[in-house]
Amino acid sequence: METITDLPFKTGRAMLLFGILAIILGVVMIAWPSATLEIALIALGILCLIGGVIQTFMGLQTMGMGLVSGVLFMVIGVVLIVVPHFAADFMVYLFAVFLIILGLSLIMGMGLDVSGNKTVTTVVGAIMILMAILFIIFPEETILIGMWVVGAVLIIIGILLAIDGWRCRSITFLD
Repeated sequence: METITDLPFKTGRAMLLFGILAIILGVVMIAWPSATLEIALIALGILCLIGGVIQTFMGLQTMGMGLVSGVLFMVIGVVLIVVPHFAADFMVYLFAVFLIILGLSLIMGMGLDVSGNKTVTTVVGAIMILMAILFIIFPEETILIGMWVVGAVLIIIGILLAIDGWRCRSITFLD
């Protein structure tokens, strides 16, 4: 049976392990962004497919919206598995459309007020629209840079987790 005195060492070890794994994954994402993206999208597709099958069976029992969402998840899963790069490009375009809508709403004063200053809000909206245009013109580069950013963030998180895990391994509780 575990006692509370076992917890810090196991927590510290787990944090250290997850930190090291995050660092490795971050380095892999930076070194091989295209392959890493493809594997991640295929894995996500498998999860969507499994979840869609489960949701469909549950929806068949109730004849509710679960049936529709289950089939939709299965379709998304198949697309992610069969054509992962198309799915990635589609997500970039979808994000670009979102940025355009958000940017226009900021410029027209219909969205969030980012600073309380109309000029700053308009400039932020214009920057969002310019970013969206760049995403549309250069989708592959957008994905590549996105993978580098996510990889760098994983490395930073991994380092912080590893440091905390290393520190936690020596904590002991008094009886």
